[in-house]
Amino acid sequence: MDEIITAESAFENFASGINCCMTVFGECAPAIGMNKETAYKIATGFGGGMGHAGTCGCVTGALMALGLKYGVSAAGQSDCEKEYKEKREEFCKAFIEKAGSLNCPEILDGLNIAVPADKAEIMERGLTRSRCAELVSFAVETLADIMDI
Repeated sequence: MDEIITAESAFENFASGINCCMTVFGECAPAIGMNKETAYKIATGFGGGMGHAGTCGCVTGALMALGLKYGVSAAGQSDCEKEYKEKREEFCKAFIEKAGSLNCPEILDGLNIAVPADKAEIMERGLTRSRCAELVSFAVETLADIMDI
């Protein structure tokens, strides 16, 4: 694997306006066989908790990356499925330990990024620059360890 992923480049991509899911999946994708541009396109709609303050885009991006590397591609691949689920649980456990939750509102002090007034407060308080950016970097670093890339 020639592509090295880093928390620093993930932070820079997120800071430049690439959403959380796109950044996490996009940083990992080249190291596991997909170009960054295709990964960005796939992940576009999953940032900000799928645009509705659901599961954090860092988590959905991580699950996409894990699926690309360890996912099931045909019926009857129970060994692949078992390995994927183990890796998924390892990531989710680490993420919950760091963020306290897998869900955007719980991570963002109860604020819902899909509600205009809450989004304004999130921006005013700089939560995307602080908390979200930190979690993007953490997710990429954690994935690199879990996937050995």
